[in-house]
Amino acid sequence: MRPDAQVLHPSVGQERECRFVRGGGADDGATDLIERAVATLQEKLIAEFVIVTLVCALFLFHLLEFSGTKFNLDVEALNARWADPDMIDSWSQMVIKHTEDSVDICTAAPETGIYKMLEDGRVVYDRFDYHRRAVESENEAFFLRILGPGDYRYEGADIGILVTRGRSMTKSFQLNERAKKWIHGIKQSVAAKPLPMAEAGPALADPAFKIL
Repeated sequence: MRPDAQVLHPSVGQERECRFVRGGGADDGATDLIERAVATLQEKLIAEFVIVTLVCALFLFHLLEFSGTKFNLDVEALNARWADPDMIDSWSQMVIKHTEDSVDICTAAPETGIYKMLEDGRVVYDRFDYHRRAVESENEAFFLRILGPGDYRYEGADIGILVTRGRSMTKSFQLNERAKKWIHGIKQSVAAKPLPMAEAGPALADPAFKIL
């Protein structure tokens, strides 16, 4: 506390100064609230601007279509561009399931994020991300966790979704070795415990019949 705030009978100027010092916390809170409100407003305005821009572009496209103005589209050039291997991204998506005939309770499961396959075939967690575009090579994969701790793990239960660059199947539509290593590495990170044993209830007495 400031020395002048400890005076028993402060003057008018000192009293005003004390009130100003005591009110500083409220002013800081109001400033923080205003800054957050401004940041939220900026985000909303940017989102609205993007939406309006897309709507305007769509409107202009349809306006050109119905205006009767002739324009040419080179269909062969478009098809050639789509068929160019350099313009095609090769991705694979696998839904990893629990395939054993068992039921237990999950205690640990790999987190959502980017995983990396090491040279010895082990799969390790590398970094957090929420989009497959963060995958930089075929040695990385994006994993979206579905099964979490506390969930029941049964035959057919979804453990998660794995997205990688490149193909995960052979020409005969079988999983290739790289895909098998990914699946094995993810499943190795899942742990579970047996279901608790149900306690036996009280023994039931022999049925009795009442004769009237």
